[in-house]
Amino acid sequence: MIEEEYRRFVNTEIEEYAVTLMKGRGFDQETALSESKKEFDSMLSDGLSTKDQFVSFIEDVPSGKPVGEIWFGYENEDGIRQVFLAEFLVYEQERGKGYGTAALREMERIANANGCVMSALYVWDHNPKAYKLYEACGYQPMSHANGGSYMKKKLPLWEEKNMTKRTFHGEDVNALVKIKGKRGYGVSLAIAKGDNLETYCSGSGRYGQDFPVNPDMMFQAGSVSKPVFAMTVLRYADKGIIDPDADISGVISDFVKGPMTFSALLIHTAGIYVHWFLGYRADHAPLTLEDVVAGRGNRPRIRRIKPFGKQYMY
Repeated sequence: MIEEEYRRFVNTEIEEYAVTLMKGRGFDQETALSESKKEFDSMLSDGLSTKDQFVSFIEDVPSGKPVGEIWFGYENEDGIRQVFLAEFLVYEQERGKGYGTAALREMERIANANGCVMSALYVWDHNPKAYKLYEACGYQPMSHANGGSYMKKKLPLWEEKNMTKRTFHGEDVNALVKIKGKRGYGVSLAIAKGDNLETYCSGSGRYGQDFPVNPDMMFQAGSVSKPVFAMTVLRYADKGIIDPDADISGVISDFVKGPMTFSALLIHTAGIYVHWFLGYRADHAPLTLEDVVAGRGNRPRIRRIKPFGKQYMY
């Protein structure tokens, strides 16, 4: 698709999407046109050169004749790389010839080759024929809102990335962590061996939903940050960069008064306390270490509540 064809595509789609918004969401014409243009300008900010967005004709292979138009893009949802079908049209005179199914399959093949493990789309309630096509191609409804259905399909790469073996290094992980399908916990494990990364995933990433954990899914670090911190301290100590038993109170004097060592922190005898860091959403404004320990996040500032080195307290 050349620039002139692209501009014609966008102008037509803005008008047609505005009509869809009037039907699906009850917008008046002026609001629908404004919202439609705003959405297209946002998603295709650099036109045909917009990163991870692809607009092209659907062509009949033998003749090269355009039989429709397609627009899709790559995105990440909950750490899962997926392709999202933004616009899909087979010209009226070309419908019923298999072009729609073939175009979807080709989009999925290309996306799969570029690391996508899921394909997603949104179909309006007033377009039941499209819904039936997507359903026939393996798409399943995930949610319904604003006059339409959000549908998804697992791509072949999913099974490769989402390993289904029951044991990991001789242990039945499902039994150990009491995996109970979509209503239980989700777990993702990885072991690095040189340049190879061996992964194990099980359970659901969203409680109560058929949303299997996969190796690209991101979790809040939680208490796993403790062994990471401990490993870092020990590596620096091994290299002679730090002394784990040296008093570091001067470094953190603004936050905690009195003696402090890395060793005491590691074995929970430092006497400081703030229980249960809740973590933050991915879109939360960044916080510095000083912000967190000074209580400018969602927890109180750290404080000493026990004498240094006198009592174990997790």
